Amino acid sequence: MSVLTPSCTAKLRGAGTSTVGVLAVHVTENNPNGRLYVASVGDTRLFLVRDGKLARLNIDHTLANEYIYAGQMSAEEARLLDNADYVTRSIGVSNDVHVDIGIYAERGRPFVTSRRAFRIGQAGVALREGDTLLAASDGLFEVSKVDNKPFLREDEILRHGLDDNVERAGQSLMRYATGRSPGDNIAISMLFVDSPRRRPVRFGSGLTRAQRIGFGVTAAIVSLVIIFLFTQFLSAESRRVTIENTQTAIQDAVVRLARTATPSPTASPSPTATATFTATPARRASRRTKRAFSSF
Repeated sequence: MSVLTPSCTAKLRGAGTSTVGVLAVHVTENNPNGRLYVASVGDTRLFLVRDGKLARLNIDHTLANEYIYAGQMSAEEARLLDNADYVTRSIGVSNDVHVDIGIYAERGRPFVTSRRAFRIGQAGVALREGDTLLAASDGLFEVSKVDNKPFLREDEILRHGLDDNVERAGQSLMRYATGRSPGDNIAISMLFVDSPRRRPVRFGSGLTRAQRIGFGVTAAIVSLVIIFLFTQFLSAESRRVTIENTQTAIQDAVVRLARTATPSPTASPSPTATATFTATPARRASRRTKRAFSSF
């Protein structure tokens, strides 16, 4: 088993609300690969990569899905509901939060009801050599307006899910997504079960030459924007220093004039303070990664 850290996700939905997904692995001497348990609230996504396939472990807690997985409506009927995509569960809205521990994936079953998913989740799922677990914010799977594809693709998850370095894999997936300029906040957390079949996987190993050039151009544009903003900041700082020096000189002159004796003192107008402008430093995007791998 690779180095383990709590793998969880949280995505802000507004003031005081968030959606959460948790992957918990219980390791024993009899089961060194561990047994997987999950918990989720909202639309954070949990996945298992096994045998070259990507399986979604939980569901989005939307109004439509609540009816579908309870067996009360067909998917076609539920999609016609008003606010079908409304997120029904989140942290911070109420003291009463229904946490879903169900695992909605089972071999040989294309559909698992909430009742059955609950029983599978209670028992947990035994992990195998080479398994990869992924927790991700829903922003990664929103569709790009450029090519009508998700910001993070299934083939990329499958390819880097075979890597032998969990941190490198996590960083690569984040680079794919950020290179496509997503509009929502994005974050992932990964966990690898060790296997002799794992091999190093380089970023861009599955991309065409044109796609690799595209990512390089995006990175160059981002760098130029950062340089431009930094230059603007330095220019604003220079102007601020000049204004402050001018203001100080005016105040010194006023003090000297006030000390000069005159036969008939006359009231002098008070100097009007010159406004001091302070540039707000440009914020620089940052991304933190940690083993085993978390970008939260």
